Amino acid sequence: MTLNLAEERVTEPVRPVRKVVLEVVKFGIVGGTGVLVNFAVFNALLHGLHWPAMLATVLASCVAMGANYLGFRYYTYRDREAPGARRIALFSSSAASASSWRAASSTSATTDWASTVRSRRMS
Repeated sequence: MTLNLAEERVTEPVRPVRKVVLEVVKFGIVGGTGVLVNFAVFNALLHGLHWPAMLATVLASCVAMGANYLGFRYYTYRDREAPGARRIALFSSSAASASSWRAASSTSATTDWASTVRSRRMS
């Protein structure tokens, strides 16, 4: 049995390293912007409008996820095909469930923390 190693080799990678690095940088910029949007909306709702913390968390998360979606769609991955209605619905439902989970867990953690602080003050 002989093995033919003289076949033509690919000299360039499928996706050049420079393009991947640029995509990672854009991904980080959009993600960081999403964090800033979440922080700003949450603080505006909680401290500016005096909304309940859980409601402010959910709304701030949804606004940030929407901003991230737009950033990824029109900045990071603008060279890819536009998503259909099914993909947008899937994104929206997963974002809403993640936001609800985050609000429930952060409210639980905040409640536990507040009760710990109160009990330490009393003793």
